[in-house]
Amino acid sequence: MRFQKQILRYKGVAGTVLGSDVAPTGLPSGADNVLEFKAWNANGWPCHRLVVAYKPPSGVFALTATAYIWDALTLSWYRVGTAATPIAANAVTYFDVPTLIDPPATDGFILVQNANASSLVALVVADPGAAPNGEHSFAIAADQTTGPGP
Repeated sequence: MRFQKQILRYKGVAGTVLGSDVAPTGLPSGADNVLEFKAWNANGWPCHRLVVAYKPPSGVFALTATAYIWDALTLSWYRVGTAATPIAANAVTYFDVPTLIDPPATDGFILVQNANASSLVALVVADPGAAPNGEHSFAIAADQTTGPGP
């Protein structure tokens, strides 16, 4: 297994400060907390969720994070869920993300269907103030291993 992207945030040392990310606005340009991934895998299964692994500098501290998805039609970011999700240290946390594929065959969609479609997800992690000093590492990836349910 190999995650697709690592995000590093820091507290008490030089680097991008833990808790400094904000809800995205506009199409990101070089934002290091945004993951771009294919909307479906080689077998055609869509991405069902975002996987986040958190490694704190020490201990088993937990944080909260919010995921945002980009919509190319409205050119807007939308929050995934209604509340921040707890992410435990040294564990994997899942965020359900919609993957809207196979739009209806209307005049507006006939020319925009793309076999290489991708999705953008931004991860915003909060610092409750008690997080330990040092490097906080977040590994993120799209989970494309699940098939249709029963």
